[in-house]
Formats: sequence, C-alpha cells, structure tokens
Amino acid sequence: MEGVSVEAIEEMYSCDFGWVKVQEFNSDNPSLNRFLHQDAYYHSIEFEANTSLLISSENDIIGYFTLVRSSMDFPNIKVPCLEVAKLAVHLDYQQNGYGSYMIDVIKKVARQTNHRYITLDSLYSQWCWYYKHGFMYIKQEEIENESGYVYMYCDLYDENISNDFLEE
Repeated sequence: MEGVSVEAIEEMYSCDFGWVKVQEFNSDNPSLNRFLHQDAYYHSIEFEANTSLLISSENDIIGYFTLVRSSMDFPNIKVPCLEVAKLAVHLDYQQNGYGSYMIDVIKKVARQTNHRYITLDSLYSQWCWYYKHGFMYIKQEEIENESGYVYMYCDLYDENISNDFLEE
C-alpha cells in the first residue's frame, strides 16, 4: 500500500511522539487497545512476541499485528508455525484494506522465516473475514457455537508452484 510502512514497536518508542501515538490507538476492541497500550512493547523487548505497527505517512498508527512462534500438533509430529496473537486496525482506517494488507505482510514474514503454517484464534464475529484470506477452521463445532473463538490456520504450501518447478 502506498504511503504506509511497517515498523517494529520499538521504533515508535524511540521517537519523542511515539508513546503518545501508541496511547491514541483505538480499534473497536478494548482488549486489543489495552494490549497495544500496556503490553506489546514489553513483550517485544523480552522477545516473547513481536508487534509491528502499520504507520501512515503522517506517522499515525493505522493498525498493528503481534506474532508469536508456536506449533501445531499433528498425529506423531509437532510442526512449527507462526501465530497471529493480535491484529487490529484503528477505527478511522477500518474498511480500507489495511487488515488485508497486514495479512499479506504476515504471510510474507512466515515465508521468510520458513513457516509453512500460520495460526490464530479468531473472534467468532471475524472468522469469515479470515476465511476469505485463506484461513481454515479446524473444528466445525466452533463455527456452530456462534460464540467465543474459532481456531484457524493457513497453509502457505502451494503444490502448483512445486509441480511447476519440478517440471522445468
């Protein structure tokens, strides 16, 4: 997207106005706001999670996402994956494609760090949005419950690309 950049949260705290900008962030979810305001920086400097901010050309925080190394359990094997622990877009920027842009950035990070799978716990109200972005739900019961969270994953493996490469 033009006019935006992705920055580590540490970068915002290193400039004079950064703390204020972080505290001004407001999505429609108080829990996501609270995490960014109070916990994200600490988790990043302690290497527990990494929060990246989507910054406008005016230095406003458009949104953020937090990634954590995790794993998926399959029968007889545990596979490393990248977990989207948090993802939020500021109220003023919602419905403009910024969430989709952040998902694309997350997929790029996963590929660059050799993670085939991305996982997340979606709010029930948002699972269809993630589904449209390539995430699959694991348990049908979570969809039928219509409340709470839906555990989802995205498999970045593309068999067509592998086949095309092997045929050349």
